[in-house]
Amino acid sequence: LPETNSLSWLNYQKGLPITNQTSSIALVRIPIVVANLTTVPLQNVPLTIPVSVLTKTSRFPGFINRIVVTGKDDTVLSNQIDNFTDGDPEICILMPSLAPGERQTLLVYPNINSTAFFDLPANLILRTIDENKYSIDNGTLELFKTENTGFSFDRIELAGQELGYLTPLVHQVAGENTWRTPDQIEKVDFYSGPARIVLDITARRNQPEYGFRVKSRYFFYPQKNWFTAQVVGIENIGSRPWELAAYFFYPISNCAGNKSDDMPYGTYWYDAPAQLSYGVLLPNATANLFRISFWKDAEGNEHPDVYREVKSILKPGQRYSDKRRATINIFGALGQPGVAVANLRNELYANTALSYRIFPAEELASQHQLIFLK
Repeated sequence: LPETNSLSWLNYQKGLPITNQTSSIALVRIPIVVANLTTVPLQNVPLTIPVSVLTKTSRFPGFINRIVVTGKDDTVLSNQIDNFTDGDPEICILMPSLAPGERQTLLVYPNINSTAFFDLPANLILRTIDENKYSIDNGTLELFKTENTGFSFDRIELAGQELGYLTPLVHQVAGENTWRTPDQIEKVDFYSGPARIVLDITARRNQPEYGFRVKSRYFFYPQKNWFTAQVVGIENIGSRPWELAAYFFYPISNCAGNKSDDMPYGTYWYDAPAQLSYGVLLPNATANLFRISFWKDAEGNEHPDVYREVKSILKPGQRYSDKRRATINIFGALGQPGVAVANLRNELYANTALSYRIFPAEELASQHQLIFLK
């Protein structure tokens, strides 16, 4: 591995040969060099780049609405562009593997007019059962929303074994402290493709004076035993102002169908008889933005407190937006926690430590020559 994460190591030699696969239809390509600077081998590696960052850094003079991406050995890589209704559109590219210390050059071909390269197999299954009821299967985790509650997921399973459920929770201060979950799913937006599934779930708390609406976003990738969650925004829909002290993600356990023997173990629950773990790991980039405390009270009630402090007064109709878009990783693991969770922690660290560099776009001339855009 290189001694430092230097841009000079993420280099690109201009003018890579044009392949027969793309030369007849591509007008421009954008090189991206990606590197795994850790000692952890990676599989199904998601690389996410805001579209605005790609166009600005590559000096691509136009709008990007679809892409073809080739990687190692000219393999066409699964990818998608998610045009969020709330936030910058993102490109997600799924790389099959990346060994420790390995660099790969990706070539991004924007706005290809042919559909020949887009029949890529889906690795994820999204089922809509009814309005605001759904399930997701990524080959390892399966998540269900079937009840008339405000929870994001009523049941989460790992390899067929139940882990628990998940809901956002809002800490309000209006004379007294209250911690409330939403009681109704209001709207669900799906962004689905061959690289990932993204769910935007808008839920609300129906209370005349102190009601709220919370929008959460969840990212799922194929064959992973974890997914990523973030709060996009929280709105005061009540008639009185209140303080948004903090927002929470609340993973309540029911490991193997029995929560009585699920015990707090750092940042997750652990069921020793079933050797199941369910909880949260934080990406390095946002680790200092959240506080975590898993505990049980005297009555045995679970308190998986995963929260981000806000301390902002919201007037009726006012909305808080998390500009940092702070994320957490929610996971399930099977095996002794000292090994299973430690391995997962290393994988997540390597994913978030992924390094990449975008290079100026290259124009492909009709005579199969390269013209470098200035």
